[in-house]
Amino acid sequence: MRAQKSFVLATIAALTFALSAPACSDDEIDPAGGGGSGADDSAGGATGQGGQVGQGGEGGSDIVPDMDVVELRLAVRGLFEDRVVWTRAYLIESIEGLPGRESAAARLLKNGDDFGAAIAPFYGDAAGSQLSGLMNAAVGHAADAVDAAMVGDMTGFEAARDEWYGAADDVAAFLASANPAWVEADVAALLRSCIDDAVAEAVGRMNGDYEAELEAFEGHKATSFTVADALASGIAQQFPSKVGPKGTTAKAEQLRSAMRGLFFDRASFVRFFLTDSIEGLASRPDTVARLMKNNQDIGQAIAPFYGEPAAAQLTGLLDLGLADAAAAVEAAMANDSVAFEAARDSWYAHADETAEFLAAANPAWPVADLKAMLRGCVDDALAEASARLADDWAADVAAHDMLRGQARAVADALGNGVAQQFP
Repeated sequence: MRAQKSFVLATIAALTFALSAPACSDDEIDPAGGGGSGADDSAGGATGQGGQVGQGGEGGSDIVPDMDVVELRLAVRGLFEDRVVWTRAYLIESIEGLPGRESAAARLLKNGDDFGAAIAPFYGDAAGSQLSGLMNAAVGHAADAVDAAMVGDMTGFEAARDEWYGAADDVAAFLASANPAWVEADVAALLRSCIDDAVAEAVGRMNGDYEAELEAFEGHKATSFTVADALASGIAQQFPSKVGPKGTTAKAEQLRSAMRGLFFDRASFVRFFLTDSIEGLASRPDTVARLMKNNQDIGQAIAPFYGEPAAAQLTGLLDLGLADAAAAVEAAMANDSVAFEAARDSWYAHADETAEFLAAANPAWPVADLKAMLRGCVDDALAEASARLADDWAADVAAHDMLRGQARAVADALGNGVAQQFP
């Protein structure tokens, strides 16, 4: 039975915080190379007017690019991360019969619009609108496929899935016409694989096989990142005056990408944990286990620099924060304001302790800044829970986007701090 209680929280605006990573070796990034795991929110930061679909790119020597190729890679991955996490959110809402389905679908449509806006600086507004339309058509086919599967209509499901495949093929054809680096058959195969992963996620949840569902989600994410890296590399090749290496080293990029990937996971699975807990879903233990693994992964990420004891200490602090989150949600659902405030205060205290631990390890991590960012993550997670409990779906989506932005800021601060301390 879904809880209907709500609670009032004071939310803090997300703090934008990033340190600049120094160029600490001669191992420069190749514009056509691949990237690590991590993301930003859109690729629209590049400047200048691009060619129309089908036109060639730019040439020239002694080019000073407008945008770092690393930033472009992270930006395009961000768009695909959005798509993967909101696809899973949509599947959960739909299959479990939850009231957030329409808001998740709307957020997926916004993601399609974001893709269009991202390519407009390179290929023009008309091309951007065309890509948005193609990607948003795919959302409709996905919805039809889920609806048919939910009522056991396999004929309807197969028809919708085939339409979904067709939409993927249309996207691949459109991209191949825009950039010779994007081979239509290869892009179509990758996009169809993303569909297969999403279908596997849905099947896993319908069967109550949450381990299989999570495995399919991880596969979906990995395939999407392959597509993202190919698209970013293709743009860098076609528009060298707009995108190119600007001093970021390969090792620094890998570290930054890895940190973003870990904190992307954290923000995503905090959302899934809140959904599972508030809606009383059977997938909650698997989600908790996945969050605990994320805690271990973050700890292990610092082990090569600060040692295994430090890694274990960081993991333990993150585990305590997760326990505080669970206690805060449980108290809020019981409308126990005293217990909620105690859990929230404990969550803040463990965030502060984590900040102090990190600041003691690295002078590039100011303790006050870390405390503000980590407390901001707590506030955003609480705002997300509050919005779901109150059936305020616009606020729910906004709070998750804030949490993700805050998590990204933490990831960049940690990655850049390590790069400064260990050049």
